[in-house]
Amino acid sequence: MHDDSCPYCHGIGFIGYDVPLGDPKFGKTYLCPAIYAVTWDDEMGIYKHEAGRLNWGGFNKTTDQARLLQKTIASLLREGNGMAYIYGPPGLGKTLHAKSACIIAHYKYNKVSRYTTQAKIMDWLRTSYDEERGQKVYASRMQDLENIDFLVVDEVGRQNATDFAKAAWSEIVDRRYSRADKNTTIWLSNFSPEKALDDYQADRIKDVRFSVAHIDGLSYRQVTAKIEEDELWWQKLHEITN
Repeated sequence: MHDDSCPYCHGIGFIGYDVPLGDPKFGKTYLCPAIYAVTWDDEMGIYKHEAGRLNWGGFNKTTDQARLLQKTIASLLREGNGMAYIYGPPGLGKTLHAKSACIIAHYKYNKVSRYTTQAKIMDWLRTSYDEERGQKVYASRMQDLENIDFLVVDEVGRQNATDFAKAAWSEIVDRRYSRADKNTTIWLSNFSPEKALDDYQADRIKDVRFSVAHIDGLSYRQVTAKIEEDELWWQKLHEITN
């Protein structure tokens, strides 16, 4: 039982919203904001012990690549929707910044946010067919991917694509593209869209409404000072919204 002096849930632990019929929040219960703000979401795909070094405000911003990364990702956070394809050699801070953005999307903007890799997604979809009624399981998982509010997919283009992977990946790109006015997608890769994707997928990624950012330069680890770690920085982000 939560503290009964809590101004939001009065000890129940959950809240509801007084909204009209048809509103997405109508008839649903949500974790109390006071609990939400201090409860780590293990489903994000980011380990809690990583959080200290993912403090967005603690990143050293003296390099051109860090500034471009933060400009590109901050725009998506601010707008609340859209797509960005960010590519360049390893070690330039792409993953660090994107994971940090996932945390911000979740705790500041109340989004369902997920960090994963292309290979993990493909394995997850492929194992749908290990289940009874595999086609329905596959369709359900694909729908789940489509509906994630803030999705970061890393290591795009690293694996050798089978026919199954090509078809599934095209469907994911298409679904995320179709919902880019509602959801946010960040694709991370060591390769340009032309090298990592087929023509159809690259056409979606390079839509003029969205961002393609090429990050290059010295290794992020070599040219920046140690990030000032704060293990609880994410607890200071939460805003109560109705």
